[in-house]
Amino acid sequence: MKHDLKVYDELIRNLTPHPENARHGDVPRIMASLRKLGQYRPIVVNRGSLTGREMEILAGHHLVQAATELGWQYVSITTVDVDDDTAKRIMLADNRTSDLASYDDRLLVELLGGLPDLDGTGYDAADLDALESLFKDHAWEVNDRELQDALDTADEDGWPVVKAKLAPALHARFLEVPGSDDSTRVTTLIQEWDEAHE
Repeated sequence: MKHDLKVYDELIRNLTPHPENARHGDVPRIMASLRKLGQYRPIVVNRGSLTGREMEILAGHHLVQAATELGWQYVSITTVDVDDDTAKRIMLADNRTSDLASYDDRLLVELLGGLPDLDGTGYDAADLDALESLFKDHAWEVNDRELQDALDTADEDGWPVVKAKLAPALHARFLEVPGSDDSTRVTTLIQEWDEAHE
């Protein structure tokens, strides 16, 4: 595997997307970031001597698409020269490791709230409002013992199903809670919340 750690500008027209890239990026947000911040990291391109497909993008497909829509002729790249199997692994790892990352939501709210505006960050006012709502006092009045007793004895077929979107960090915590079902996990989280706010 050969890596060229140098960064240089390349004509966009010389680059080709990988035919099996499964990622769908938010091109308008990337365009907004490029307008405000420019390109602050290079894309990764496979030189292609081992695949027969020259200058194939492995990481940065949607940045190139956004730059093209903005009328750019060049983007900054760094190159590798790898076989087809390794090229696919690089592309998959770049996407998946990003998916698995999480945030310190409180720190993220402080960071976003400390900026004069959200231009170029990938966040908008609705995103910030949703994050801030995680830390508002909802004044839940829950008797956790009664709730647990009810869960243990009720005919759950008659209970309503509640669906909720969870911040990635809260979802990760939810999955860490021991329990045989989601109801038990929710009860445990409510108990933890009550104890933390007594």
